Amino acid sequence: MSNWRMWAFILTAPLLGLLVFGSILAVENQNFRDQLAQLTQIPADVRQSLTIARYCAIPEVAGSSGCQQYKWISLLFWTSTGTLLFGLLIPAVIRWAGRRSRTHRRLLLKIFAPGLKLAVMAVACLIILHAILLVAALYFGPVYLFSRYAPKLLFLIGAGACVGVWKLIASLAKTVTPAEAGVFGRVLPATEHPALWGMVRDLASRAGASPPDHIVGGLDGTFFVTEAKVHCLDGPLTGRTLFLSLPLCRIMTIPELEGVIGHELGHFLGEDTQYSLKFYPIYRGAQESIEVLLQPLAGDAWVSSAALLPALSVLCFFMDSFSEAECEISRARELAADATAVRLTSPSIFGAALVKVVAFAAQCGRAADSIVEDVRARREPVSYGSHMIRHAGSAAASMNLGDLDAVKVPHPTDSHPPLGVRLQAMGMSLDGCRQQALDVNPEISAFSLFESGAEVEESLTGRIRESVAKQGSEVEPPAFATLPD
Repeated sequence: MSNWRMWAFILTAPLLGLLVFGSILAVENQNFRDQLAQLTQIPADVRQSLTIARYCAIPEVAGSSGCQQYKWISLLFWTSTGTLLFGLLIPAVIRWAGRRSRTHRRLLLKIFAPGLKLAVMAVACLIILHAILLVAALYFGPVYLFSRYAPKLLFLIGAGACVGVWKLIASLAKTVTPAEAGVFGRVLPATEHPALWGMVRDLASRAGASPPDHIVGGLDGTFFVTEAKVHCLDGPLTGRTLFLSLPLCRIMTIPELEGVIGHELGHFLGEDTQYSLKFYPIYRGAQESIEVLLQPLAGDAWVSSAALLPALSVLCFFMDSFSEAECEISRARELAADATAVRLTSPSIFGAALVKVVAFAAQCGRAADSIVEDVRARREPVSYGSHMIRHAGSAAASMNLGDLDAVKVPHPTDSHPPLGVRLQAMGMSLDGCRQQALDVNPEISAFSLFESGAEVEESLTGRIRESVAKQGSEVEPPAFATLPD
């Protein structure tokens, strides 16, 4: 959202108030002096020093209608001045905090969430003040100039302010709610997958991190560990959840999977743990909430949501001010987690695993599309794994790895630097990873660690087939960054 909307919101009402109320005060002062000049019985020096403000301070006349009206106009003038300064202070403080956070990581951790709440509350106060100033300016201005006013316009402004504040308060909780991840997957208990859990716990011990509370296997082309609430087909999960892509595990070796898991566990070492727990879920949750609030403005419902424009312009400015700090910290965090993965495996092993995730994640979706096509064409069912291996093999045969340098790995509550930057930091390159990364049919794949992996994969595939059969149209499995209905 363009910053001009924010500045228009901050400046319009108080500047209009200063213009209208300042003009009225100037006229009142001039009228008072003109009348005072006719009172020749009052000494000239007294007439020159006497102002309408001093006159209305005299107890005998302070209660007169003229003085009372003058006091109200003066109050509105100074309210306009204070509102203007308050409005200018908000973006100034936000920008200062955003810039300071670029060099003070702990400051970002401490101020982002409370700062977001304060920003929303400050905007709510501005909306109320602006409504008061606009109503007063559109009443007193026409009354003084034309001896009339527009009651319908005043009602609309007041009602719009009430709607804006109500919607803003209603959306406050959503804006500061931590992000949640929705995955198309199943929980993999330790009792059913002892080899997998044994490897994960061993990696956690070697890395110096706590092991996850849950492991979920799914069809999405990503890997992540998060403390955010995760919704899967077995219900919501709280605590630390590790998500593993079953189709990508089919094209990885066991050491490559160890590198990927080692990277994810690296986010829960030392100070980085606090960012994984307290900052990124809230940062991503705020981003998603603002995007949801912006959607009606682009469609037919923009009229009912227009009252949110002032708040959203400031909130977008708030997020933009902290985005540079987030990008710099994200880069450092990812490279540190990559170093953990390299320490647990090797640069060539983890580099190849990283390239496989970036290069072949899209094949997970193509395998799902093939399942849908099989059902629609009433062909003999083919396993998801078979489709994945076929699509990955075809992609590997024609893939140009040079196009992947700027690609980022997706994540539900975090962000990542480009692939080329990460490889360079570990002393690797796309050319150096080429042979191992394009080997998508290893002799012993990481999928062998899942004792009942085929059953879990078939269970998820069955859900896709059932959805297509019931609806008679193409149905895609939910993406990992969405929540189930």
